[in-house]
Amino acid sequence: MPPCHTGTSASAPLAAGICALVLEANPGLTWRDMQHIVVQTARPANLHARDWKTNGIGRNVSHSFGYGLLDANAMIDLAKHWVTVPSQKLCEVRSQPIDKLVPAKSYIEMSLKVSCENVKFLEHIQAKVTLTATRRGDIHVYLTSPSGTRSTLLAQRPMDNSRSGFQNWPFMTVHSWGENPSGDWRLEIHNEGRYYIANGLQSIFGRAFLKEWTLVLYGTSVNPDRRQLKANQWSTSHTNSDTPSVPLSTSSPVQDFPNRLVVSEKSVTKAPVVNIKHNNIEDEDNSENILADSQTKNMYNHNEDWSILVHGTRHSKNNDMIPTGAVSGSGCALSDPVFKRCIGWFICAFAVKALLQNS
Repeated sequence: MPPCHTGTSASAPLAAGICALVLEANPGLTWRDMQHIVVQTARPANLHARDWKTNGIGRNVSHSFGYGLLDANAMIDLAKHWVTVPSQKLCEVRSQPIDKLVPAKSYIEMSLKVSCENVKFLEHIQAKVTLTATRRGDIHVYLTSPSGTRSTLLAQRPMDNSRSGFQNWPFMTVHSWGENPSGDWRLEIHNEGRYYIANGLQSIFGRAFLKEWTLVLYGTSVNPDRRQLKANQWSTSHTNSDTPSVPLSTSSPVQDFPNRLVVSEKSVTKAPVVNIKHNNIEDEDNSENILADSQTKNMYNHNEDWSILVHGTRHSKNNDMIPTGAVSGSGCALSDPVFKRCIGWFICAFAVKALLQNS
């Protein structure tokens, strides 16, 4: 197979191009509007990984593929009728100082009870963890929401030999997007303890201590999808008009129901789609290498067709909330007119590059 341009280096500009088309359809969108549109229109079909699960509001999500393929046509259709989301609220719950031992070859589970009046619909969740460890790479961390959605915040890292631990380190997940945060949240700290002594004696070199942890929950107090409100306002203002009100479902291939996302036939891909497997994903425990920067560099690329994958959450010390992507497989999710416009843009770009090289 010849070398191919894949990974975040390829997917980032492609995703940016789709976002540009969406902003052209609705220039008033904010960065949070764009994230809501991506989550509501992403398609998990033909993406094979063992860690797919259904979150608390019925959306499929995976650490390997996020919420699924970016669907440019569905995103544009939804953007045309999107209403800016309400202002973002914050709810923070801090644990008491713990200093809890995490023995080698063992794990602990801690819980925090959350009752947020100003956040009823989750967006981003941060768990800020302070932890000491003699070998940081032996630690892996999981967070489970009150609805039962379990997110991998930190996977094992065989090459991470640091003794620094984590000092109020923010780990982020978006797998509970749309859930109600009220209830008991569970944090699991696993310690593989590479320096564990097998004769039954516990080595001090394999231990870790959880000092404290904090949940920072971002979201809205009301339903962020306000298209129905817009439709109701339009209907009220046209009560005396002979023009019939257009049902909301006809304007977008994506329809929201209380607990499940349903995609109509309008958003089905027009090009052939092949099965895609995430590289090196064999089980949930090894689903994501948080501290590595380019896990998706070896994604399969079957032919010249392409599709965009919204990857799982990226966690960073700088609190970066922008999702990453990966390019793989075949089956363009763009409709024919939009696809032609994209091809035109790429041709123009190559023409400009050729002129610059020849000048």
